[in-house]
Amino acid sequence: MVIKLIHYTPNTIVSIIKKHAPKKYKSILEPSVGDGSLLAPFSKNKNHKDITVTTYDIDGSALSLMKKKYKSSFKKIISNHCDFIKHHNKRNKYDLIIMNPPFSAKYNNWIKYNNERCPIEMAFLKICLTLIKPNGVIIGVFPKSIISGGTNSSISLRYKLLNEFDLKYVYELNNFEFPSIESQFYVVIIKKTSPINKTELRKNNLKLQIKKGHLLSNQFRLDYSFYKSLDLYQKLYTVDFLKHSRLSEFCEVFRGALPPPYPKKGVFHSTDFKNLNAKEEERNISTLKVNVKKIHFGDIVIKRVSRDCISSITIYPYFDMPTPTDCILVIRIKNNLLSPEQLLFTLRTYYSCNEGGFLLQKGTGANFLSIKSLRNIKLPINLHILYSRIFNNYVNSLNENRTEESNMIENNLREYLFIVVSTDNVYLDRDIIDIPLPSS
Repeated sequence: MVIKLIHYTPNTIVSIIKKHAPKKYKSILEPSVGDGSLLAPFSKNKNHKDITVTTYDIDGSALSLMKKKYKSSFKKIISNHCDFIKHHNKRNKYDLIIMNPPFSAKYNNWIKYNNERCPIEMAFLKICLTLIKPNGVIIGVFPKSIISGGTNSSISLRYKLLNEFDLKYVYELNNFEFPSIESQFYVVIIKKTSPINKTELRKNNLKLQIKKGHLLSNQFRLDYSFYKSLDLYQKLYTVDFLKHSRLSEFCEVFRGALPPPYPKKGVFHSTDFKNLNAKEEERNISTLKVNVKKIHFGDIVIKRVSRDCISSITIYPYFDMPTPTDCILVIRIKNNLLSPEQLLFTLRTYYSCNEGGFLLQKGTGANFLSIKSLRNIKLPINLHILYSRIFNNYVNSLNENRTEESNMIENNLREYLFIVVSTDNVYLDRDIIDIPLPSS
């Protein structure tokens, strides 16, 4: 599915565009103009009568509305009713490029550009990098594929931005900045001048200056929340008495191997999590005879692809050994180092939260978890011992299906740990945590 954002431009984006537009410019390119919402901040510029605007769009009616809307706002509007990627003019260069291109929400909608498949938004940006004048500015609205995508094409594009341009700012927008679109979006400010050694990442009134070396060690990711979460967890990993180990050292992690179309019986799919509280005798059990790994009683199961897969971590509580689909990740404890409840307590307390999602989840549309990132997470294998009273309350809430209570226990302990490390307190007093219970 290719999505085109044709909604009004939120005030947040308008203010960013105004702030970073060059002081002097005579030519603007908008390669997917729609109704022209991104042009609004420039139509009121005191020199707007000196500006020539070149626009492209495949929607002729939107182009007509745009020209009518801005007919007296600029010196000249050149509108091209065609596909920008196929028919852009390679000879023309521009002082300012503003863009909010369509984006490919799924891999099936990627396009072929320069002999490789890539998201359509990436093709738009690659072309615009060739059309900007020296000292010109590109201001673009992009999804996560550009900012944190893990494909070779995404990583190489970010490398190019950092090494051939001055990638000045990346603004992380709040969720639902575009009300009807759930995906995370960013506003990127690129200037065609010599590159510098750092980029500033911003969110609301917060900012981080990240040096190129730090970006290099993280695949040149450009998302503020990732680095903020990474810093938080790295501090947590250094707390001496929390005995951290990589998950792969004491657990096997694998992805279900059953591809679609999925059988109706004998499998465990992402839609089956809601049925995990049913009693064993109430379930319609059927075993699928295929030669792939099964889910065992006590395994940890996670949705691989979901809106919030990091919050789906749970224990598989039955003995029927279903076949996991390719949308399921399974964690199996080795050598009984921990019980399923101990691992669940530690996993969910550490990572079933916004910070864990920013650190581990990827994806442009739906989020997903990779086996590699899951295997490499660190966990304190003694957390249930340090906070034994809290852990015992947690197990009781699990056994009695008091989900609200178990979630509250996780949240309160996590919040306490995060506050302590963020304030550089060197000791965590396990006795001062009071876990309030939900009101009945």
